Parts: sequence; structure tokens; C-alpha cells
Amino acid sequence: MSSPRSEDSHPRDDATVVAHDEDKEMQRTEEKAATAPASPAAAPSVPDGGRTAWLTVLGCFLAFFASFGFVTGYGVFQSYYEGILPSYSSDDISWIGSFQLWAITGMALPSVILSAHVGPHVTLAIGTFLTVFGVMMASISKEYYQLLLSHGICTGLGIGLTFMPIVGLPNQWFSKRRGLAVGLALGGSSVGGVIWPVVFNQMVNHDRISYGWTMRTIGFLQLALMGTAIALIRSNVPRNKAVKLSSFHKPLMMAVKSVGVVLFALGLLLHFFGIYVPYFYAPAYAQSLGASPYTAFWVSAVLNAATFFGRFALGAVSDSLGHGNTLLVSVVVSAALAFAWQGVSSAAGIFVWVVFYGFFSGASVSLQSPAIVPLVPNPKLQLMGPYIAILCSFSSFGSLGGSPIAGRLLRSSAMGKAAPGPEDFHGMMYFTGGILFASCAFYIAARATYERNPLAKA
Repeated sequence: MSSPRSEDSHPRDDATVVAHDEDKEMQRTEEKAATAPASPAAAPSVPDGGRTAWLTVLGCFLAFFASFGFVTGYGVFQSYYEGILPSYSSDDISWIGSFQLWAITGMALPSVILSAHVGPHVTLAIGTFLTVFGVMMASISKEYYQLLLSHGICTGLGIGLTFMPIVGLPNQWFSKRRGLAVGLALGGSSVGGVIWPVVFNQMVNHDRISYGWTMRTIGFLQLALMGTAIALIRSNVPRNKAVKLSSFHKPLMMAVKSVGVVLFALGLLLHFFGIYVPYFYAPAYAQSLGASPYTAFWVSAVLNAATFFGRFALGAVSDSLGHGNTLLVSVVVSAALAFAWQGVSSAAGIFVWVVFYGFFSGASVSLQSPAIVPLVPNPKLQLMGPYIAILCSFSSFGSLGGSPIAGRLLRSSAMGKAAPGPEDFHGMMYFTGGILFASCAFYIAARATYERNPLAKA
């Protein structure tokens, strides 16, 4: 009678076979740990409040203030750099801010893997060093390539490392009040988008402080804010050193086979392609209408202030209306406002326009993650993190290319002129509106696949 186990016929290889089996079992365990959530018995409790939880939210608020808020306020730097670098076009200069926008989501996978191995504190410390170092180097930069390397690439990489680790921390500490906690944390980016343009505008245009010392002041403030954030935040889940780049292979393969996820990803790409164009060029458009540099710089602050209220108001509405429905409404209105932008003919009018555009565009960005939830196959908690990281990485290329293309349209229209007039911005306005309407079409198609997918509703 033959033995059911092959090793019985080779006694001398027992140790080798057992070791081989253990290696295979360990490999399977690591692969499961990389994507599967902890078992209910081992899962950490969610206090849904308490001193540590709220201090973590405060720390995330300060981190977003210093990092993401600095990026959304780039419009003031776009206008200033165009003035001190007259030999470079708007689309050339916009690459500085576009790289920062790309890095926020483009660094999703590296930052998630790094945080899983060394924890959010070390990850934020590395990101803080790169961010502050880039700002300090920008303060002594004179040439375009120096500003691109310092303000764009170095600072962008630093901010990109901080974004994903801190965006998930409030979810670890809150359940019933998760929306409030995440909203308060993300509100730091809106407040930062208001404060940084005001600081730069006040110091450079009003107090006549040099650009160098203004940037150094910003760098020191970022260092203080990020240092405080690192001291305040706490993680509520253990590190998972089994997470590595290969851990995202299976979720990626599942995502590309899902029609709904692919359609949503394309909508997301186009969304980021167009949504930030006014954030870069609204101050320049105000100057083309006759506004002074000091007045035009306030346009960026008002625009970002409006995003703060839009995220909270439409975020609350989405809980009853539906996240996907509210996302569609906000993108449609943003696209319509982009076309209506050309109707603004005065400096006062641009302030009214940016209030409405900031309100709806800010909400549209915040609603993207909740809208993807119904498209993620069960079990949602197991695949949600990898899906969001993958979609962020894909959509980041829209942030990279949209503003430079809009700047190229502006340059082509203003060819031969000393300064662009209001009519020269019409091309980028049509581009922004058209891209956003195209994004809506993909979102609608993705939503239709959800309606036909009973598993997603389970």
C-alpha cells in the first residue's frame, strides 16, 4: 500500500520537506497579512473620541495646514514667478505647482509602504525635512530650474510623503463620528490654502519684505507646525511590515478587471486634469482685469476659503443624497462655472466667481473617496485601502498635466502681447469646462455599473 505522503518514502529528506512547507506557509501568511484586515479578536478598539483621538485629529489638521494647504495656495506663487521670470511662459512656471499636485497622490504607494514599515511618525519626519528643505532652498533660488528643483520637486516629494499616512489616521480612532473627524482634519488644507497666500501677499506686496526672507519665514512656520503634528498624532493599528509593492498586485488586477472601477478611474483622471486650473490662474486673470498684484493675491485666499465651507456643507448633504450623486452635482456645477468664468469682467466679479467655484470644486475633491466605496468588491474593508492608493496613483497624472496645458493655451492666445488680456484666458476656460464635463460622463457610466452590480450593494 502506497503512502499518501511522498516524504514517507524518503526519510532522510524530512527536515528539508518540513522546512520547505514552513517557508511556503510563511509566504502565504505574509501575503494574507499584506491585504487582509486583522481578525476581529485582534483588531484594535475604536474609541470614537477621547483625548488621544482628538489630539490626533488636531495633529492631522496641522499637518494638512502646513503641507496640502501650501500646495492649494500655489496661485500666488504662479503670479509672482511670472513677474520675476519674464522669459518663461505660464505653462513653464505652472510645472512647479503641478509637480506638487502630482506628488500628493502620486506618492501614495511609496508613502503607504514606508508608513507600514516605520510608522507615521518617521514618515512624517522624512516628509517634513524634504518639505522645509525645499522651501529654504527656494528662498535662495534665482533661476527657473532652481525653483523647479526646490519649490516643485523637493517640496512636492516631502508633501507627498505626508499626505497618505495622515489622511487615514482619523479613521483609526473614530467610527460614528468619522465624518466629523475626517472633515476637521482635512479642513486644515483649506485653512492653509487661505493663510499661506495671505502671508506671502502681506510680506512681499504690503510690507515689502524680500522673497527670500518670506520663504524662510514660511519654512520655519511649516517646521513648527509639522513638528507639533508629529508630537500629537498617534496610530491605533499595529505596523504591518509585510506590506510591500507586490501586496498591491492582486488588488490592481481585480481593479483593472472591474468595468466600474476603470470608468471611475478615468473620470478621476479627467477630474484632476481640470479642477485645479483656476487655482493656478485665477489671480493672473484678476490682474488681466486691472486688479493690482496685492488685490489679485487675495483671490487665491478667497478661493481656498470657499472650499472649506463646500467640503462641510456638501459632505453633510451627501450622507442623505448619496456620495456619488453629490459628487456628480458638484462636478457638473464646477464645469458650468468654468464656462461661465469668461463672463467675469471686473475685479469684484472674480471674487464672487471664486467663492462659488471654490465651494463646489472643493466638495468634489472630498467626495471622490466615498463615491468609490460601492464599486469596491466585497469585503470592502479588505480592499478599500489598496484601491484608494491605486486610484490616487493613477489620477495623479491628471494633476501633473492639466495646468501646464492650460498655460500653453494661454501662451498661444497671448502670442506677441506684452501681457495677456482677459480674452486670452478663454481657451483655458473652455478646456477646463470641457474636461470636467467629460469627467462627469465617466462618473455616470461608473455609477450605472454599480446599479447593475448587486454584489457591490451587499
